[in-house]
Parts: sequence; structure tokens; C-alpha cells
Amino acid sequence: MHSSSSSNDNNDNGVGGEIIKVVLKVPDMMCEGCAESVTNALKESKSGDDDSTTREISIDLETKLVTVSVGGCASAVEAMGKLPELVNALKENGFDAEPVFD
Repeated sequence: MHSSSSSNDNNDNGVGGEIIKVVLKVPDMMCEGCAESVTNALKESKSGDDDSTTREISIDLETKLVTVSVGGCASAVEAMGKLPELVNALKENGFDAEPVFD
């Protein structure tokens, strides 16, 4: 998990808190079409009933890694709690995924 702090960050949707980057390995992601499906699934996912939002999604097809920036988190621990929601969003769209910790 990567952590990037922006404690005074307020974007257009008014969500504050840190922006935390989480990385998922998506082994079945093979092409640009898959990458688009993964992006759409993650953007449509709702990480619980709080104010968190998926702010940015970066995909590396070669390594099959997806980096998701989640905003509105008080800490990296809170962001880790959102991993199941992100993984489930991908599974519901036909992609296995697992978190990557470095």
C-alpha cells in the first residue's frame, strides 16, 4: 500500500482527508478493453456509506497492477478497510483481484 498525504486537500466534491493509494493485482486484465472495464467498475464502486471517493485510477497492463487513489481517508488503516469493496467491485465484473503490499 502506498500512502500519499494531502491533509488540506479539498477537491470539487468537497471530500477532505488524506488521499491514500492502494494497489491491486488484476491477473486477468489483458487489453485496453479490460482496463476500461476495470476502471469503470472501480469508479462505480462505493467504498462504504462514508464520504470516501475514488479519485484517480492508474493501470499498468504490462504488470497487471491497478493503483487506486481513495480520498476522504483519515489514515492508511482506514483505506485498507476499503480494499474488500474494491476487490468485490472487480469480482462482480469478472476480474479476480488481490491487494499488493510493498
